[in-house]
Amino acid sequence: MAAGDVVVSFAGEELDYRSAGPARLLTVCVDRTALDAHVRALLGRPLGELRLQGRLNGLRADDRDLLRLCRELAGRAAASPQLLGDRAFACRLERRILRLLLAGFETACPSSAPRRGRALARRAEAWLRQSLAEPPTIAALCGALHVSPRTLHEAFREHLDTTPKAYLKVLRLNAARHDLLEGGASKRVTDAALDWGFLHFGWFARDYRRLFGEAPSQTLQRGRAEAGRRSFVRRAPWNRAAEPAAFSAWAM
Repeated sequence: MAAGDVVVSFAGEELDYRSAGPARLLTVCVDRTALDAHVRALLGRPLGELRLQGRLNGLRADDRDLLRLCRELAGRAAASPQLLGDRAFACRLERRILRLLLAGFETACPSSAPRRGRALARRAEAWLRQSLAEPPTIAALCGALHVSPRTLHEAFREHLDTTPKAYLKVLRLNAARHDLLEGGASKRVTDAALDWGFLHFGWFARDYRRLFGEAPSQTLQRGRAEAGRRSFVRRAPWNRAAEPAAFSAWAM
């Protein structure tokens, strides 16, 4: 993903996002019925049709316009906090945000068959995800995919902007982060490192900090705190979490 990219996901779909450094994401959650009404008004097409055609992929938005809108909203909310409870204002704001996110729809090309290199990169990624706990060698990966190391590296460079080895490390670091965020009382940083094939704890901590901007122990502490809060919510039935949104748009 690059600045301005828009990713559309629906209820039950998991957003798989990885970053080589700090990233700024804007998340917009919209009720499915409301979204369909907005899309019909803005694009003259039903949401389901666009989704089936793959027309919601490859969208781009002007990140500067989104940032200006966020700042404008923060300023107006600070000056008139009651606006946040005004349904008419909320609907107008929702339309403005979706108009920005969907502005690139007409220039977005329908999905086409992926090129060979992209298909290879995706196959390699799927194979790597199945082997995270036991990291494969490049030779083993090439053997499984029946390609040469040069072809594999070119596919990763072109479509993922990295090497297979570096990409595998990022996948394993994200898996370790997921475990740390679970925040179990008995979970240790060394457990997460070993579970995902990191045998040198010093290198693991260094690479982890470079990728996520914090130490593994900090992630573990935050995970335990979040687990404690979730446990408190479960014990308090009057404080039920809201239903998940039917749609999310992530913009870089």
